[in-house]
Amino acid sequence: MTKTTYYQLNQWDATDRVLRTDFNGDNAKIDAALHDLAGRGAVTQLKTFTTTAAVTGTANFSMDVRDIDWGAWQSVYVDMTLKGSGYMLLYPNGNKDAAYSSGYVTSNSYDSLAGMIGCGADGPGTMRAEFQVFCQGGKTLQVVCPFEKIVGRSTTVTYDGLQTLHLTPYHESYTMAAGSVVSFWGVK
Repeated sequence: MTKTTYYQLNQWDATDRVLRTDFNGDNAKIDAALHDLAGRGAVTQLKTFTTTAAVTGTANFSMDVRDIDWGAWQSVYVDMTLKGSGYMLLYPNGNKDAAYSSGYVTSNSYDSLAGMIGCGADGPGTMRAEFQVFCQGGKTLQVVCPFEKIVGRSTTVTYDGLQTLHLTPYHESYTMAAGSVVSFWGVK
């Protein structure tokens, strides 16, 4: 009897005696390998926040993310479906100075991890920000918004140190309406 290269499964020759214990052992190895693979590419919803009142002027919408184990994820996607008018900025731990973004959409830089996030006047504006964690909670924040071609970062806040994320109007006349939704999705 020989064994396979990767999982050491039994391979019998025509003259070998097949034992039930060998067969059951192989099934256990296959079951464990499939279980491991099933968990690797999984997308898991981590949190969802919904505004219950309008956010306007100098107000901000604070999202507590302390219970997310950032280091457990390759990436965390933040899907924002914002109602209202104008643009919002996204920044960590209540500190606009801890965020910076730039990109194709505008030549300006913003104190935001994701540039200027649009609120749809005729319906919700939708945007995705990918927090690139790479299972390294001690790493400083790095964010990519692929559809808007924006790159954001913080040089002072790590994923392990991230307590809250805030959305605030870019200009005092802009409003994020009640019913706006922000969802967090983890990818292993």
